[in-house]
Amino acid sequence: MLSQVPLYIIVADGFTPTPTLVGSAILPLQEVMDDVYELLMKDGVSVPASSGVKSSLTVYNLMGHAIGE
Repeated sequence: MLSQVPLYIIVADGFTPTPTLVGSAILPLQEVMDDVYELLMKDGVSVPASSGVKSSLTVYNLMGHAIGE
């Protein structure tokens, strides 16, 4: 199920000739998928549905240490 799959966000340094991975974060899709599902049950599948969540995510380097938020 799509709600069980995390969305990986990649932070890369693109100013160098070879882009370098700075860090990454994981965005869980469960909350957004639940909101969209509720809208679909309420309005039906013929009405476009969307949802968004604003939050702060921790960014980790390749060693798994938090490097920012």
